[in-house]
Amino acid sequence: MSVLIALGVISSAGAADVYEEAWERVQNGALLVDVRTPAEYSEGHLTGAINIPFQDIVEGLAQKRVSLNENIVLYCRSGNRSGKAQKALESVGYQSALNAGGYEQLLEKQPQP
Repeated sequence: MSVLIALGVISSAGAADVYEEAWERVQNGALLVDVRTPAEYSEGHLTGAINIPFQDIVEGLAQKRVSLNENIVLYCRSGNRSGKAQKALESVGYQSALNAGGYEQLLEKQPQP
């Protein structure tokens, strides 16, 4: 059963668990989505991430024919926009989207090969 995780800005107490879960999902084939602006994305993004600005997330995933049960990991600068994107996806039936928080924090927590 897929679980939709709704988080706003991630607290430091739960951050490590969220980052660990995010990277585990990515390693298991989750769709990694950077919901920042194209300019922010072009300045640096996580390897394998696609860019769909948060306000366009529902339409963007529909255009890419992403199924409602696809495992999705969302991130932005701080977790705020990815939280908004996650809520928008939940409102249209996406079942397994994770707000993974901020780009810099995710990058720092990326597992090393």
